[in-house]
Amino acid sequence: MAALTTFKPPPGTETFGLVTLEVKNMTPKPERIGLTQIWLRNAAGSPYLAAATASVPDNLLKMAIPPGKTVTGTLVYPTPAKATGYLLVYRFDDAKGIAKAKHVGLLRYAS
Repeated sequence: MAALTTFKPPPGTETFGLVTLEVKNMTPKPERIGLTQIWLRNAAGSPYLAAATASVPDNLLKMAIPPGKTVTGTLVYPTPAKATGYLLVYRFDDAKGIAKAKHVGLLRYAS
């Protein structure tokens, strides 16, 4: 992954979380990470969505992920303050209809 020396947070953002993830596409077709597919949630459960306007190298929201391949990239989450919590992750199949999701993953983080 490229260094974050060219990183620019979304406009008006002072506090944010940078999350570097490795994502594997286990579907038979190319996929893209959707805005509601990976949520940052603080310990109280408040959700934050990745910023589509973040200028960061290897932005996962802008990558096409070929079938069967793994990519590494970054997501930027504007937040009101530093926090501890987790990432809530939906599969590609469930991302478009999260109310009917069959599988949800959790990843813990600390500020």
